[in-house]
Formats: sequence, structure tokens, C-alpha cells
Amino acid sequence: MALTNVTTEHCRVEHYSGQKFSSICSRAYSSLDQMLTQTEHLIDKKGVWLAMKGGYPQEEVDGLSNSFQVKKTIPLVVPELAAQRHLLIIRKKLIW
Repeated sequence: MALTNVTTEHCRVEHYSGQKFSSICSRAYSSLDQMLTQTEHLIDKKGVWLAMKGGYPQEEVDGLSNSFQVKKTIPLVVPELAAQRHLLIIRKKLIW
């Protein structure tokens, strides 16, 4: 692919200790709660998580810690796929 602005890291995400990111995207990673808690140390203060899911994961959303908030849900259409897909945009709640 000849990408020049990519760095690879060989470690588990929960052990990574590098820069903070403005967004973290996942697809088929784990439950929302696990994804958020394992990557929380990687997101910057105003960052968002972009979680791609199949059917709307109501139980997972209901089980999220009060530290997180689903800001937006976008239904996705995948050509030639007759299945539900959703993108959830999640933020850490700001505590004043």
C-alpha cells in the first residue's frame, strides 16, 4: 500500500502506552463496555469512539458505565448485505 504515515505496534491495546488519539474505531472487537474500558487510556479529552456493530446493541448500551454516553447512532447500509449494521459514536461524559 506504500503508506508513509503509519506506525505499527505489537502489543495488546490495554497495554499500549503511547500517544492519545482523537478517535478510536472498532469493528467486531468486543462488547462496548470492554472496548471502552480497554482503550479509555488512549482517547484524548475530546475524543470519540466509533463502534461498528450489527443490530443495535441495546443491552450493551444499557450496560455502559455512567462515564460514557452514546452521542449518535447511524444506521449503515452495506451493498449486497441484507443485515443490520450500525455505527455508534460514543464520548466520555465531561464531569464539571
